[in-house]
Amino acid sequence: MQKKGHRVQHYSKRTRRNAPTFTVVGTARSTTGQLRYKLSDGSYITANPKFVAALYWKTTKKHVYVYAVNGIYEYKGTNLSNNNRVRKHSHNAVLRVKHLVRHGSTTRLQLTNGHFISGSKKLVSMHRG
Repeated sequence: MQKKGHRVQHYSKRTRRNAPTFTVVGTARSTTGQLRYKLSDGSYITANPKFVAALYWKTTKKHVYVYAVNGIYEYKGTNLSNNNRVRKHSHNAVLRVKHLVRHGSTTRLQLTNGHFISGSKKLVSMHRG
């Protein structure tokens, strides 16, 4: 049995696209006043607020940057199947986003030309670095 306040897991610094993500359902303060984030599984994590940011698929930005080394495909519809492919964007390309579209439990990004790309943080990011 673990003691109350015992650290179970430590996450080292990583680039934004490889950083772990958590589903936060609320915040709380410890008895010493430190900010804790309550997760959907009932546990809590502590993180320095300057390193914590809302994920890009929760808020709309105007541009996304392609991180995927092999590039990313643009599709006609939200169904990202091979026969819906329109064109391929190369690594480090900058794409203009119109708005976010929920497709099942995932997010698609609609471009200003009406086509869609995946919202995976392994492929695209709203931030460089």
